[in-house]
Amino acid sequence: MKAIGIYEVKTKISEICETVKKTHEPVIITKRGVPMVKITSIDSKKEQSDVWGKYYTYTKANSPILEEIVLPSRDVDPLKNTLDD
Repeated sequence: MKAIGIYEVKTKISEICETVKKTHEPVIITKRGVPMVKITSIDSKKEQSDVWGKYYTYTKANSPILEEIVLPSRDVDPLKNTLDD
């Protein structure tokens, strides 16, 4: 698995994403040598079929979901950079 510094990623993100998509080899993004995140390719057809397949299985066994799902509100400080943590 290849590791790339975050500064290099900022300048080459498009190229990195294309390479990961073609080779299916994940890339680790590091900041000062410390791993932060991993970029992996996805198989969009498989991901989509899994989600919709589970939805149809659920709706056949149960009643369909008709109400809107409302998430609880979160207290977020708009001036705080969440990436600094």
